[in-house]
Amino acid sequence: MKESISRISKELKESQIDWKVIIAFIPIAFITYLFHEFGHWTFGELSGNDMTLGLNNSAPQNGHLKMFQMLYGLQ
Repeated sequence: MKESISRISKELKESQIDWKVIIAFIPIAFITYLFHEFGHWTFGELSGNDMTLGLNNSAPQNGHLKMFQMLYGLQ
């Protein structure tokens, strides 16, 4: 375990990744995640579904996408 940690530390130094880069990725990852979920919500709304958007997901309000209801005859 100690050997793995020293190897990772050495590789980080060689690649010049420091704490500034690591800290910068936290808000970047969060914003990217929100943009991704907003994309699901937008596609659902454009497809004619009433969508809900949460921090962790985006889903149709009634539980079924209209596209699948039409394809498979769901009620």
